[in-house]
Amino acid sequence: MNQSIAMIALNSIQPFVSEGFAKKVALLVLDDRYPKDFFLPQEGGTVISDGEVWRVTFKNALLENNSDTFPIVNGVLLPRALTFAIRKTDAAILDIT
Repeated sequence: MNQSIAMIALNSIQPFVSEGFAKKVALLVLDDRYPKDFFLPQEGGTVISDGEVWRVTFKNALLENNSDTFPIVNGVLLPRALTFAIRKTDAAILDIT
């Protein structure tokens, strides 16, 4: 889908999606899609500018003291961290790894 004139104008000076906005989007997805017994984001997180996207990473607080290579809790392999690729021009989530 092509961007509207309004979105083009909003992106003309700086990206529509700021670093803080990208972090909030990632936290909203974590809150809505990931159960708290599977992924609990640590405070802070990191945001890296990578060209057209923000890469927002949160570590899993459930694994803070777990040094296992493959952390299995209650029979489920948990991710140590999740990284969201969020496009700067329109906040589209392009990838979660």
